[in-house]
Amino acid sequence: MERRYMIGDTETAVRVDAESEGYRVTVGERVYRVAVRRHDQGDLTLEVDGRRQRVVIAADGARHWVSLDGVAYMLEPGTGRKAKYQTRGSEDTLAAQMPGQVVAVSVQPGERVERGQKLLVLEAMKMELQVAAPHAGQVRALKVKPGDVVKRGQTLIELEQDR
Repeated sequence: MERRYMIGDTETAVRVDAESEGYRVTVGERVYRVAVRRHDQGDLTLEVDGRRQRVVIAADGARHWVSLDGVAYMLEPGTGRKAKYQTRGSEDTLAAQMPGQVVAVSVQPGERVERGQKLLVLEAMKMELQVAAPHAGQVRALKVKPGDVVKRGQTLIELEQDR
Protein backbone atom coordinates (compact mmCIF):
# COMPACT_ATOMS: atom_id res chain seq x y z
CA MET A 1 0.00 0.00 0.00
CA GLU A 2 1.38 3.42 -0.96
CA ARG A 3 0.52 6.71 0.71
CA ARG A 4 1.89 10.20 0.28
CA TYR A 5 2.93 12.16 3.35
CA MET A 6 4.28 15.60 4.08
CA ILE A 7 7.58 15.06 5.89
CA GLY A 8 8.71 18.55 6.83
CA ASP A 9 8.27 20.60 3.64
CA THR A 10 8.53 17.65 1.26
CA GLU A 11 5.73 15.42 -0.03
CA THR A 12 7.08 11.86 -0.04
CA ALA A 13 5.67 8.52 -1.17
CA VAL A 14 5.74 5.84 1.54
CA ARG A 15 5.00 2.24 0.58
CA VAL A 16 4.73 -0.70 3.00
CA ASP A 17 4.69 -4.28 1.70
CA ALA A 18 4.49 -7.37 3.92
CA GLU A 19 7.23 -9.96 3.47
CA SER A 20 7.85 -13.32 5.14
CA GLU A 21 10.29 -11.84 7.71
CA GLY A 22 8.58 -8.47 8.23
CA TYR A 23 8.09 -5.55 5.89
CA ARG A 24 9.68 -3.82 2.95
CA VAL A 25 9.28 -0.07 3.52
CA THR A 26 10.02 2.33 0.68
CA VAL A 27 10.36 6.02 1.56
CA GLY A 28 10.88 8.03 -1.60
CA GLU A 29 13.66 6.14 -3.40
CA ARG A 30 15.10 4.47 -0.27
CA VAL A 31 14.13 0.87 0.62
CA TYR A 32 14.31 -0.50 4.20
CA ARG A 33 13.82 -4.04 5.51
CA VAL A 34 11.88 -3.79 8.77
CA ALA A 35 11.00 -6.44 11.35
CA VAL A 36 8.92 -5.74 14.46
CA ARG A 37 10.71 -7.13 17.53
CA ARG A 38 8.46 -5.72 20.26
CA HIS A 39 5.18 -3.80 20.19
CA ASP A 40 3.49 -2.09 23.14
CA GLN A 41 0.80 0.54 22.34
CA GLY A 42 2.80 2.84 20.07
CA ASP A 43 6.18 1.93 21.61
CA LEU A 44 8.05 -0.31 19.19
CA THR A 45 11.38 -1.99 18.90
CA LEU A 46 12.17 -2.47 15.22
CA GLU A 47 15.03 -4.01 13.37
CA VAL A 48 15.68 -1.73 10.39
CA ASP A 49 18.20 -3.08 7.90
CA GLY A 50 19.67 -5.27 10.65
CA ARG A 51 19.92 -2.48 13.27
CA ARG A 52 17.63 -2.36 16.32
CA GLN A 53 15.87 0.95 16.86
CA ARG A 54 13.32 2.22 19.35
CA VAL A 55 10.36 3.94 17.72
CA VAL A 56 7.45 5.74 19.37
CA ILE A 57 4.36 6.53 17.31
CA ALA A 58 1.48 8.86 18.16
CA ALA A 59 -1.49 9.98 16.08
CA ASP A 60 -3.96 12.84 16.10
CA GLY A 61 -6.47 12.21 13.34
CA ALA A 62 -4.60 11.91 10.04
CA ARG A 63 -1.37 13.37 11.51
CA HIS A 64 1.25 11.02 12.88
CA TRP A 65 4.35 11.70 14.92
CA VAL A 66 7.17 9.21 14.71
CA SER A 67 10.12 9.42 17.08
CA LEU A 68 13.06 7.41 15.75
CA ASP A 69 16.21 7.27 17.87
CA GLY A 70 15.12 10.41 19.74
CA VAL A 71 14.34 12.52 16.66
CA ALA A 72 10.65 13.30 16.11
CA TYR A 73 9.06 13.63 12.68
CA MET A 74 5.56 14.88 11.92
CA LEU A 75 3.81 13.12 9.05
CA GLU A 76 0.55 14.25 7.55
CA PRO A 77 -1.27 13.21 4.40
CA GLY A 78 0.16 14.84 1.28
CA THR A 79 -1.84 17.83 0.10
CA GLY A 80 0.48 19.54 -2.35
CA ARG A 81 0.91 22.37 0.20
CA LYS A 82 3.74 22.98 2.62
CA ALA A 83 3.41 21.48 6.10
CA LYS A 84 3.28 24.08 8.86
CA TYR A 85 3.56 24.03 12.66
CA GLN A 86 0.35 25.95 13.15
CA THR A 87 -3.33 25.27 13.49
CA ARG A 88 -4.66 28.80 13.20
CA GLY A 89 -3.57 32.31 12.40
CA SER A 90 -0.54 32.95 10.25
CA GLU A 91 3.04 31.73 10.21
CA ASP A 92 3.57 34.33 12.92
CA THR A 93 1.61 32.20 15.40
CA LEU A 94 2.91 28.73 16.31
CA ALA A 95 0.37 26.52 18.05
CA ALA A 96 0.49 23.05 19.63
CA GLN A 97 -0.40 20.32 17.16
CA MET A 98 -1.44 17.96 19.96
CA PRO A 99 -1.86 18.10 23.75
CA GLY A 100 1.37 17.77 25.68
CA GLN A 101 3.79 19.27 28.15
CA VAL A 102 6.48 21.86 27.44
CA VAL A 103 9.84 20.22 28.22
CA ALA A 104 12.24 22.98 27.15
CA VAL A 105 12.18 26.47 25.69
CA SER A 106 15.25 27.48 23.68
CA VAL A 107 14.43 31.16 22.96
CA GLN A 108 13.44 34.36 24.73
CA PRO A 109 11.17 37.26 23.68
CA GLY A 110 13.08 39.69 21.46
CA GLU A 111 15.53 37.04 20.27
CA ARG A 112 16.24 36.73 16.53
CA VAL A 113 15.79 33.24 15.08
CA GLU A 114 16.61 31.58 11.78
CA ARG A 115 14.31 29.37 9.73
CA GLY A 116 14.46 25.82 11.10
CA GLN A 117 15.92 26.85 14.47
CA LYS A 118 14.57 24.83 17.42
CA LEU A 119 12.27 27.03 19.52
CA LEU A 120 10.89 24.60 22.07
CA VAL A 121 10.30 20.94 22.82
CA LEU A 122 6.93 19.37 23.69
CA GLU A 123 6.46 15.92 25.17
CA ALA A 124 3.33 14.10 24.03
CA MET A 125 2.53 10.40 24.31
CA LYS A 126 6.12 9.45 25.30
CA MET A 127 7.59 11.43 22.39
CA GLU A 128 9.57 14.63 22.29
CA LEU A 129 8.41 16.93 19.48
CA GLN A 130 10.65 19.81 18.45
CA VAL A 131 8.93 22.99 17.28
CA ALA A 132 11.11 24.89 14.80
CA ALA A 133 10.86 28.38 13.33
CA PRO A 134 9.01 28.32 9.97
CA HIS A 135 10.89 31.49 8.92
CA ALA A 136 13.58 33.90 10.07
CA GLY A 137 12.40 36.63 12.39
CA GLN A 138 12.12 37.81 15.96
CA VAL A 139 10.31 36.17 18.88
CA ARG A 140 7.49 38.60 19.63
CA ALA A 141 5.97 36.68 22.56
CA LEU A 142 6.56 33.43 24.40
CA LYS A 143 3.22 32.07 25.64
CA VAL A 144 4.51 29.00 27.54
CA LYS A 145 7.29 27.96 29.91
CA PRO A 146 8.85 24.58 30.78
CA GLY A 147 6.37 22.43 32.71
CA ASP A 148 3.25 23.99 31.17
CA VAL A 149 0.61 21.56 29.93
CA VAL A 150 -0.81 22.70 26.59
CA LYS A 151 -3.97 21.88 24.63
CA ARG A 152 -4.14 21.22 20.91
CA GLY A 153 -4.31 24.56 19.10
CA GLN A 154 -2.94 26.56 22.06
CA THR A 155 -0.56 29.35 21.02
CA LEU A 156 3.04 28.58 21.99
CA ILE A 157 5.09 31.36 20.40
CA GLU A 158 4.44 34.46 18.31
CA LEU A 159 7.08 35.35 15.73
CA GLU A 160 7.51 38.52 13.72
CA GLN A 161 8.68 37.56 10.25
CA ASP A 162 11.57 39.44 8.63
CA ARG A 163 10.07 41.68 5.95
